[in-house]
Amino acid sequence: MFHFLNNLFAPHPARLKEYQDPNLKYTLGKPGEIGIVDEIIRGPYIAGRVHFRGSYWPASCDREIVLGPGEPVRIVGIHCITLLVQPVGVFEEPC
Repeated sequence: MFHFLNNLFAPHPARLKEYQDPNLKYTLGKPGEIGIVDEIIRGPYIAGRVHFRGSYWPASCDREIVLGPGEPVRIVGIHCITLLVQPVGVFEEPC
């Protein structure tokens, strides 16, 4: 049941672009800061959790990737209270 609800409220992968960076600098500070994965993030469909600035945040990735606990991630956006992350070392393609 939890996975169904998690998928129901997660932003659709095709719409993640529109949520990236509009208010990130006002909400969290400088975009591109690093957080540490606390709970597994499985691509854009199952959100996990990230430890960032002394707090735990729900987090989702727009790529088909599994990020395990302890991995560093770059914060690239925010949707509601869910951080949008990418693995460190992955750069966004120019638009």
